[in-house]
Amino acid sequence: MDLSLIVRFNIHVQTPLSPERLAELQTILYEAALWACDDDPEVFYTEKDCVIGVSISTDDDRLSILEAGSVLGQCQLAYEKFGESVGPTWLSVHAADESLIDSAYIP
Repeated sequence: MDLSLIVRFNIHVQTPLSPERLAELQTILYEAALWACDDDPEVFYTEKDCVIGVSISTDDDRLSILEAGSVLGQCQLAYEKFGESVGPTWLSVHAADESLIDSAYIP
């Protein structure tokens, strides 16, 4: 049986955003994930780490991870079209309990 994973597109917010722009970015990320055919994306913002992003739940098999990666790619494209670079971006993989498995960057 496949294990559940959570894959994330993360943005480390190093340039302050107004609450309105932050809400707009959250909406853009959510809509991009929906457009890319994810049924249940979760947009998050952790104020402590200043990280905003989108989480996609997936199974731990090659095809599911590939599909989740394409959804996150659409989210990254939507962020780039947002027109305001606020900090570095990266992808991360988490276990179902949200513990970190792998990440290219740690804020």
